[in-house]
Amino acid sequence: MVAGVLQRIAESLPPLASGKTPNQLTSRHFLHSRLLTNLALVAIAAAVYFLTGKIGLRLALVHPSATLGWPPTGIALAFS
Repeated sequence: MVAGVLQRIAESLPPLASGKTPNQLTSRHFLHSRLLTNLALVAIAAAVYFLTGKIGLRLALVHPSATLGWPPTGIALAFS
C-alpha cells in the first residue's frame, strides 16, 4: 500500500537535474539515504541525551548521582 503511494508520488514529480525521473532511481539509493538519515538522527539523539545527562549530574547537591531533576527523561519522552 505504501509502496503504491510512493510510486504515484514519484511518477508525478518532474525530472531531476540528472535527467532521470524519480521513479528511475533505484530503491537501493533510497534505502541507503534513508539509512544514513536514520543513523544521523540516532547519533544526534544519543549526543543530546548524553550531554543533558552530564548537565543533570551537575545539578546534584547532596549525592553525586542523585538529582532533583533528570533532563534526559524529557529527551527520551520526546523521541518515543
